[in-house]
Amino acid sequence: MAQRPTTTGPARWLGVIPVGKGEALVLTGDDTAAAYYRTRQGQHFLLRWLCAPSETELLDHFHDVWKELPIEEETVFRHPGGKVLLMDSVDVGSDAPGRWLVQPSEFVLPRGRYRVLTSHTESEEIDLIVHQLRAMRGEPDTAADRPHD
Repeated sequence: MAQRPTTTGPARWLGVIPVGKGEALVLTGDDTAAAYYRTRQGQHFLLRWLCAPSETELLDHFHDVWKELPIEEETVFRHPGGKVLLMDSVDVGSDAPGRWLVQPSEFVLPRGRYRVLTSHTESEEIDLIVHQLRAMRGEPDTAADRPHD
């Protein structure tokens, strides 16, 4: 079976790998802090920052620029619905299954296919990678987008 490409353009900040009968979204690249952010309109974002003077300044910058950011990378991710763990692979305790060195963040996404649109923005004080998880409602489900067997 042919592998589907995981991203458009060179993979710089994300990819998709098969896990069981589903998929996992892998955030790659720079070692960043990361957080889930949901707007009042229900839009889903993963925000990853290299530097920011404060959470308030980071969010102010994000709100000022996110609608105008060019898409630098894109992939499709299928989620079965329910909890999503936002974790760093180096935080997993290797000798004790299910134990974490640092507790992962959790958030909930509805079941479906998501287009993950990635952008990067910098200012004098803020360096931010933005992943928007956009539900793909009404778009055809193609064989290339189905989980790997």
